[in-house]
Amino acid sequence: MINKKNFLIIAILVLFNLVAFLWGEYHTLMPIFYIAGFIGISIISFWLGNKLETKDLFVLAVSATLLSFVDEYAHTSVGNLAYFDQAVPSPLTVFGWSVFMIFLVGITRLIVKTQSLQTVNNKILRTLPVIVSLILILVVTVLQDYLSVFNWVLVLVYLFLFVASFYYTYVHPLKWNLFLMITSLILGLCMEYVGGLEGLWTFRFNDPISLLILFSWPLRIWAVNALCFAFDVDFSKN
Repeated sequence: MINKKNFLIIAILVLFNLVAFLWGEYHTLMPIFYIAGFIGISIISFWLGNKLETKDLFVLAVSATLLSFVDEYAHTSVGNLAYFDQAVPSPLTVFGWSVFMIFLVGITRLIVKTQSLQTVNNKILRTLPVIVSLILILVVTVLQDYLSVFNWVLVLVYLFLFVASFYYTYVHPLKWNLFLMITSLILGLCMEYVGGLEGLWTFRFNDPISLLILFSWPLRIWAVNALCFAFDVDFSKN
């Protein structure tokens, strides 16, 4: 049975993405793989989003959109990446985050339900994925000379991402935290690479993919979940 309210929320988000895509003239690039990927993600998001409580879906969409605006502004304003439409930030990615986060959370819930992975339920170990992500980000920042572009806005954004992620993972099972990390890294890699390959965005140093942004995806999804958790929305529960 279709939840009409949930269907409407996701339909509006997809429509906003379509408008941003056309308004930014991204269609002139003929990004076949990006379009195919977004259609697939949208269809799966409709299916997985239909299973959520309407309030939970709404909070997730709003949280993702708000965080994406701040995060994307921080990165584009210092030149870590640039979008084809030259917007700072681009509406395509601001609204794209919401659909992508619904997709990531839904896929992770599905995987956790079907996997029998046993993990130690130790609160300190729960935060280990965040520590690993932080170390990776610090290493990339130093080795690829991102320190030169870290202004106070970007520092505050990453500080928030780390604190929110640390708190969220500390109060949630390690298994859930791990699969959020794995899912966001794998699917984030695919999305970032395809968008860069087809010219929708370019990364600093003209790399095929930015390791700094890739390794920030786990922090992003934990932070979005932390914002939802603040409004009593917990996707780790069945």
